[in-house]
Amino acid sequence: MEWNVSSSRKADALGPAVKGYASRDTFLALADSYLPKNLTRRDLMLADRQCYLPDDILAKADRMSMANGLEIRPVFLDPRIARFSERYSKTHTELFSNKEILKLSLRRILGDHYKAPKKQGFSIPVHLWFRTKLKDLAGDLFHSQVVKDSGLYNQQELLKLWQMHQDRKQNLGFELWGIMVALLWYKNIKSQSF
Repeated sequence: MEWNVSSSRKADALGPAVKGYASRDTFLALADSYLPKNLTRRDLMLADRQCYLPDDILAKADRMSMANGLEIRPVFLDPRIARFSERYSKTHTELFSNKEILKLSLRRILGDHYKAPKKQGFSIPVHLWFRTKLKDLAGDLFHSQVVKDSGLYNQQELLKLWQMHQDRKQNLGFELWGIMVALLWYKNIKSQSF
């Protein structure tokens, strides 16, 4: 089973209003427009510390821990660790790639027999949702006039992607999620027109 839809397939599903944006990677397009050309690792770490951590990762961790009555302490945000990272990341870049410094530290504490576990994410079961709980909502939306009116998607190609997902030929839940949210946003904006 394939896990991602090809870039050309995604481009085919775009409508006339956004077709011109399909040829570029979104991050690179934004970086070209908004970021200086000579970014350093330190600049990126600062951006993470000022934006991504407080506005995304830590906000989610805080909400989930409070919702479940847990008190958590993100240990890697200890000021001593942050200062260490700032000080040495520029001169010892090899230690900050692939969490090498963390692996070396754990080996020192736990011994040479320590083997790092395989990375696990905390993804939502979006592939399943589009085959169960969200199937009717998304299916109705993708078949509706809203798709054509928005100009965001080629309805015929979108329905092919939808069917591929339903037939379990590909897991396209994350792509379908973005499409559904964009269409619901458009539908909401259109209903509030002045």
